[in-house]
Amino acid sequence: MKKLILSFCFSTIFMQITYAQFAMRIGYNYANPMGMMAVNIQQGHGIGFDLSYRLPKMPLRIGFEMALNVYGSQRQDLNYVFQDGSQVETHVEITNNFANFNLLVEYDLLPNSPISPYISLKAGYSPYWTKLFIADPNDTDACRPIENTNLARDGAFTRSIGVGLRTDLAIFSKKMPKEFLYLDINCHYTVGGNVSYMSIDAPTSRNIQYADEVVANFQNPNNLVVHQHHVGYLYNSPIEMLNVNATLGVMFGW
Repeated sequence: MKKLILSFCFSTIFMQITYAQFAMRIGYNYANPMGMMAVNIQQGHGIGFDLSYRLPKMPLRIGFEMALNVYGSQRQDLNYVFQDGSQVETHVEITNNFANFNLLVEYDLLPNSPISPYISLKAGYSPYWTKLFIADPNDTDACRPIENTNLARDGAFTRSIGVGLRTDLAIFSKKMPKEFLYLDINCHYTVGGNVSYMSIDAPTSRNIQYADEVVANFQNPNNLVVHQHHVGYLYNSPIEMLNVNATLGVMFGW
């Protein structure tokens, strides 16, 4: 009897997944910091990808999302003077990044309409890190940088609530199959735990007391003399973001 019940359950789940409608989206991410984050860092821009599916006769989609965003970068050629009086000019790149790894749930308000609004919930983890790259002036191909490391790295769990609008592009072309290609625009309010992150720009007088200075070691490749140089400030605050995504999606099923 138990085997029969288990077989029935597995068969039901298999049939549901087999005839589900899958969807994949990829597109542009815009992240606007809010609260204390808005004082410390700039707006972020990036790219996102997600995969989801909707079970038959249900307006509910469940899936997984990944996104990579850059909220500040600095690239310049700098001339450093070391303690022994020697000088070297080298190319320096500092990039502030954060990523999103979320589980998502979307509820379609008009599931059978070519233009369908929906409500969305997300929960996941967001790592923040700052990358430092110092080119070797004697290496023209940048294959052997003097430094290529993370200056700071941290992360926190997040949760989001938002709304979106999914538009079937078949309404603009009779030759395009319905429920295949669509445009998706959505907006989410995201909050999370405390996280440490860097800001390249010098802080204002109102938040410098909350910042720790970050310095990096620069080494003269000719005589190995080391010099410390200011590269930014490290802050700590709860995650608070307003995210806007514009994506192109495709639906398919088996």
